[in-house]
Amino acid sequence: MDRADFLVLPLTPERWSDLEDLFGPQGPCYGCWCNHFRMPQRLRKPLLGEGARKLFEERVKSGPPPGVLAYSGDQPVGWLQVGPRAHVPEWNNPRRASSPLPDAPAEDTGNWAASCFFVRKGFRGKGVTR
Repeated sequence: MDRADFLVLPLTPERWSDLEDLFGPQGPCYGCWCNHFRMPQRLRKPLLGEGARKLFEERVKSGPPPGVLAYSGDQPVGWLQVGPRAHVPEWNNPRRASSPLPDAPAEDTGNWAASCFFVRKGFRGKGVTR
């Protein structure tokens, strides 16, 4: 399998069920639903699971798309959360390796970050994230 085998499309409300299929009923990464870098732990932790899923679904509905889905045929196989760094404040923590560079401040909405990846089991190591 190579890059040509995957179709990548923005996550829009019409594709929400594809994301749920990819993530499974519990959601990825302990039920975070890609909220990990969007808020401090004290706010995020009580939402894990269904609360985080609802919050993420509302973000998808309100737009713009918070990332892209990769497909192999009709099956969703990968997810990438990507967008302005300002939308993921915890990603910009100065103690992280991902902290902004001086010439690319997080407050500048032109500076983006790829802050969450997820690949379906069985497709890992097959080039989905390339």
